[in-house]
Amino acid sequence: MQAIVIMGPPGAGKGTAGAHLASGNKFTHISTGDRIRHEMRNTASPLGRECRPYMERGDYLPDEMAINFLREIIQKEDSSKTLIFDGFPRTLPQAKALEELLKEFGGELKAAILLETDATTAVKRIDGRRICGACDKVYHLEVKAPRVENVCDECSGPLIKRDDDEPLNAKSRMRNYLIRIQDIITHYEAKKLLFKVDASGTVENTAEQIIKVMKEIS
Repeated sequence: MQAIVIMGPPGAGKGTAGAHLASGNKFTHISTGDRIRHEMRNTASPLGRECRPYMERGDYLPDEMAINFLREIIQKEDSSKTLIFDGFPRTLPQAKALEELLKEFGGELKAAILLETDATTAVKRIDGRRICGACDKVYHLEVKAPRVENVCDECSGPLIKRDDDEPLNAKSRMRNYLIRIQDIITHYEAKKLLFKVDASGTVENTAEQIIKVMKEIS
């Protein structure tokens, strides 16, 4: 089991790039945020109820909660594919825990990809992002609009703006990111796992750069 993590500020395109790579079937895209939102829609899910206050404020989950959730995810995944983690790690303890969890399941972290983009592009991406309230498929009003306005192409569910994409919550997410990311960057630099990718262009261009990194380290 091999894995990479995709990091970057809100609006950098982590989820879009991860999903694009996974469409080729050699990768499995694991968006912890999407999976938590799925749990939140399940009113019978204790995890969903625990996570809701943090997600609605744009705050990170406590490390212990996030790590336990990730363990459940990893043990269910196909070990023959490269796992792409999007939205994890958010903190240095999570970064260290991920490496230990991968070792526990016979895997290895191969790279930490840092997506870099300017603030104007990031804000524009966040403002135009919509998700299906039923199946979590992600759209963008400018670059990936649905065929029918506000209706999901896949399941006909309603498209909504995520709570954490609302302006105040998006600012909170950005503050949290900036406070914690440098420690994670330093950690991966020391392990020679960090690779920086310009994510200001199209998703195809970003994905191509990530694939180039993967070929370099394989």
